[in-house]
Amino acid sequence: MEEYLNELNSYLITMRPDERKEIIDYYSEYILDAQFMTKEDMIEHFGTPKELAKIILTDHQLKAVNTNFSFKQMFIIMKNVFLLLLQSSVFKLMMMSIVVFLLGLAFISISFIALYILMILWVVGAIAGYIGIGVIAQSLITAMTYIGISLMIFGLSWVIVQIANRLIQWVGKHIVYYLSNIFNKYLLKGEGLYDKAI
Repeated sequence: MEEYLNELNSYLITMRPDERKEIIDYYSEYILDAQFMTKEDMIEHFGTPKELAKIILTDHQLKAVNTNFSFKQMFIIMKNVFLLLLQSSVFKLMMMSIVVFLLGLAFISISFIALYILMILWVVGAIAGYIGIGVIAQSLITAMTYIGISLMIFGLSWVIVQIANRLIQWVGKHIVYYLSNIFNKYLLKGEGLYDKAI
């Protein structure tokens, strides 16, 4: 208990000594009443001393802003709230979900653009083949050129479809793997459901 409270006290150095003493006394009494025996029990309940200190300092600064407002204090509070959010697993999960959503959106957009390009290639290939068949009686070399261009376009589009198929499978596999890791790491373990799921 003393180790935890001493570490907490060291993070509260920016507060006045009497305020620090009041906070340490409060948490000391709280720990005794809750009968926390180990530092791990305290960390499980309050978080690390550093995390608890950030919460205490942010709360202290909010109370100070209510009495005498300044932009500097407001900036410090916003910074501390942002840092607290960065430490929370919910914020990390939310940010990772946004990144996955944006990557998925970009992937879908690229897929539609590729499909549009393929459709244009197929139309151009069909037109070239049609022209080649239409001029076969007039000029065999011109007809073969157009038919060759048509076959080349269809062959190129087949290669593009195969590459796109492999790419979609690869990206899909990695997105599923990434999402399952997020689920296992943050949702199951974070909510205490990990042991029940196994």
